[in-house]
Amino acid sequence: MATYVTEWGLSYGARMARPIKVSDRDILDAAREVFLARGLRATTAEVALKAGISEGTIFNRFNTKDELFHAAMELELAEPTWLVHLCSNVNRGDLVENLVALGLHGIEYFHVAIPMKILQWSNRGTELKGAGPLPRMVKKLASYFEAEMRCGRMRRHDPEIVARTFIGGLVTYSYMESVEAGHDELPMPREMFVRGLVNVLRCGVSSV
Repeated sequence: MATYVTEWGLSYGARMARPIKVSDRDILDAAREVFLARGLRATTAEVALKAGISEGTIFNRFNTKDELFHAAMELELAEPTWLVHLCSNVNRGDLVENLVALGLHGIEYFHVAIPMKILQWSNRGTELKGAGPLPRMVKKLASYFEAEMRCGRMRRHDPEIVARTFIGGLVTYSYMESVEAGHDELPMPREMFVRGLVNVLRCGVSSV
């Protein structure tokens, strides 16, 4: 099977024959991979090429690109897996490294979530049902920070404010990286940013 690399760095295999049947899950898996790599700029033609089907097959299953994007990303965004086992890390391992890993996972999440939210705002017909995950994320992070404070590994502050500050930093970075790509006048590697954010949270900014 020949392989072609597009100008965006996606590798597609050239298929000699279409599969007899492609499931919706196969299409959504291909769409998710393409959208994660290309964002909202990705086309249904690229998704079709990745899935080894015709573009018409996509529109037989999904009415619009927005609907396809929504379906492909909904499960990815509904329950952030990077927070599921958060509290099991309380008082375990190196706190700084735990927070850096958490922040990097958060940026990966928001890199997808922010374009998704922009799509929802521009097309109200594709909104996710129910409340978004952000309030739950703040609540889980606040519980985690409070537990670490009780263990004496973090200075005592309002844990919700710490959680909101942490998430706010990740959201801002992710927005500039995903939406302002090519226009960001303050480019910074992800890990450098997250380590700096964690350091500010741990030490504060006061000189006294």
